[in-house]
Amino acid sequence: MRCIEMKVVYIINSLGYGGAETQLYNLAKLIAEKGCAVDLILLHDCAMEHKNLFKSIGINVINLGMTQGIPNPLYILK
Repeated sequence: MRCIEMKVVYIINSLGYGGAETQLYNLAKLIAEKGCAVDLILLHDCAMEHKNLFKSIGINVINLGMTQGIPNPLYILK
């Protein structure tokens, strides 16, 4: 099955070497291979190597750059 003009957006706190990040990578890769446009929104910044891993499979990575602590909904306007 191929995606037809579908865009998928994933939102995650940050990227690292963990179970959730590994599952997200595998899922995003599979969806991108089906032809869907995939964006990944990071709430907090992370190491460039983690972002590059997603970028290398065609995932657009958007970093909101939130600071740790109380979430600020105004970051969504970015």
